[in-house]
Amino acid sequence: MWDPELPASRGNAWESSPAAETTMPVSPNACLTLTPGAGAFSVRTVDAATVDATNLRMYGWAEKMIFGTSERVLHTVHRAAASDRTSVPRPRVPVIHKASATTRPCS
Repeated sequence: MWDPELPASRGNAWESSPAAETTMPVSPNACLTLTPGAGAFSVRTVDAATVDATNLRMYGWAEKMIFGTSERVLHTVHRAAASDRTSVPRPRVPVIHKASATTRPCS
């Protein structure tokens, strides 16, 4: 999940903004990309720069590990992330507002 327009006070959630995007690789040559909208679908071919940017976004959100078709591919993504940290977004944690002692709970 990636959202370049996510407000600072929110964590990622489906349709956190109209620019929200969730990607799921399904094969070495295909990736399912979900975006808010009317529910239509399309198939498109993307260039290498788009694939690289998508890989770095997924790398930034990986909690424990990433998967690839070979160790060489994984090292390539890791090196790209290390050399361009600004292209590797980190998960955003929502700001949790604590109720004060004078705040009454909802009934």
